[in-house]
Amino acid sequence: MPAEPPAPAVEPQPPVLARGTPLLTCEAGSQQGVYNPPLKLSPQETVLSATGQFPSCVSWDAGGPVSGQYTVSGTGPASCLSSSLATRSHITWSDGSTSTLEFGKGMDAKQGGEAVTVLVGLVIEGRYAGSLAVGGFVLEAAPSALHCLSEGVASASGLSFLKLIQQ
Repeated sequence: MPAEPPAPAVEPQPPVLARGTPLLTCEAGSQQGVYNPPLKLSPQETVLSATGQFPSCVSWDAGGPVSGQYTVSGTGPASCLSSSLATRSHITWSDGSTSTLEFGKGMDAKQGGEAVTVLVGLVIEGRYAGSLAVGGFVLEAAPSALHCLSEGVASASGLSFLKLIQQ
């Protein structure tokens, strides 16, 4: 009786995730940014350049990144009171993989002296491509009116966060 040929090898498939499944959460990050020209009271076309770190990230998969470093660039009308900067972020994860994210105009909120910007966008390239990105930035100190009226606010730093969600 002839032997049957061996069954073809089956490649392991990644798990299928439900829409809305959190893929990665990074909290307690930090960001330092520079505005050119400095922010004033009236909106003006502004270029943002920033760098940041996410020292602690939690991934849905055990082998996922545990931290990351990132750069941000954006251009658009901005002032001390509000910004409408669309931005692009490039993240290098702790495992060596990268992600490029595009965010639309941020939503600014000010309460109790804190200024918070919340961003919604997409991962357009690299690890987690196609996922929804929700990020944000909390200023360490809101700009003073005096700075906004005089030389302007040339830089800002604060806390950052990011959550990536399966679409």
